[in-house]
Amino acid sequence: MRITAVNFRDKKRFGWRSHVESFLFANTYTYTFYTHIMLRRSCGECPYTNTRRPSDVTVADFWGIEKTAAAALGADNKGCSLILLNTDKGKEWFELARESMECMAVALEDCLQPQLRHPSVLHPKRIAFEEDYARLGFERTLKKYGFLGWKAEVKSFVKSLRACVLGLFPMALKRFVKKLIRRE
Repeated sequence: MRITAVNFRDKKRFGWRSHVESFLFANTYTYTFYTHIMLRRSCGECPYTNTRRPSDVTVADFWGIEKTAAAALGADNKGCSLILLNTDKGKEWFELARESMECMAVALEDCLQPQLRHPSVLHPKRIAFEEDYARLGFERTLKKYGFLGWKAEVKSFVKSLRACVLGLFPMALKRFVKKLIRRE
């Protein structure tokens, strides 16, 4: 599988919240990534998933901005960066650049995304996936775990069908159907 181009968040075409990456196997990679099955073991033990960081500045995507006083900065759905100033040196650097940015101070507790609270929760099959990847290669491993091939096509079809059916019903009925589906 050859990658011809990479764009980790195509804001121009899909907006900030889309999680649509533009590369040859975008849907396969994205879905696989978000299941956490191919995260490194160190992601589950990361010592930096807190606000006590050794860097002067931390820059991240500002997930949850719409729930803060800075919501207007993310209203265009093109994304907004979160900048944490960890040291006096970081604060000095930020002040030098401040005039070239549109920014707003937000309470730290309003910025605490999952990766600033705890390490990633690793997929229970992560180790087996890693071993299969080393033995079988990426494409065969994706097929084995249902991220590529006919299993993936069936999953995608069922997901699309479910979304289509739920789109035909009022919200209360949607919640009822979702509860039924979860029980299966």
